[in-house]
Amino acid sequence: MVDIQQMWVMPDDDGIVRNIPLVMSYADKLYPSLALEMLRVGEGISTIQVRSTKNGIEVVRIGSHIVPTDAYGQMLTSFETPTS
Repeated sequence: MVDIQQMWVMPDDDGIVRNIPLVMSYADKLYPSLALEMLRVGEGISTIQVRSTKNGIEVVRIGSHIVPTDAYGQMLTSFETPTS
């Protein structure tokens, strides 16, 4: 069993977290984040697809969900302030 940290986030210089890793590399294998694995299991999907180029990861696809990522497999977060 591989023990890897599931919530590994790196804040920007101003302390704000803007990217969340969807996949992580360990010992030459890719592992899904806890959130991605929960989506896979919850939707009954058997495969997570990762598209990459020589520059790194471009897209993570799980079922009909296609998520663009940076080269490190991180998704840009989108936080909106609730309106009242």
